[in-house]
Amino acid sequence: MAGKFSELEAKMSNDAIEKSDILYLQLRESMVLEELAGEKRVTQNDLGESLKVEH
Repeated sequence: MAGKFSELEAKMSNDAIEKSDILYLQLRESMVLEELAGEKRVTQNDLGESLKVEH
């Protein structure tokens, strides 16, 4: 019963579309970082240090 996302999006409010887009970008960024960590066998701390992320 899966339909096209464009059909679902056409029924969504502008606010809902914006929230969906933000969540998509956050999830995509998270997945990329997880893939990089897995490929290089590094931890989140290692990635944070190399990216100069303060925690």
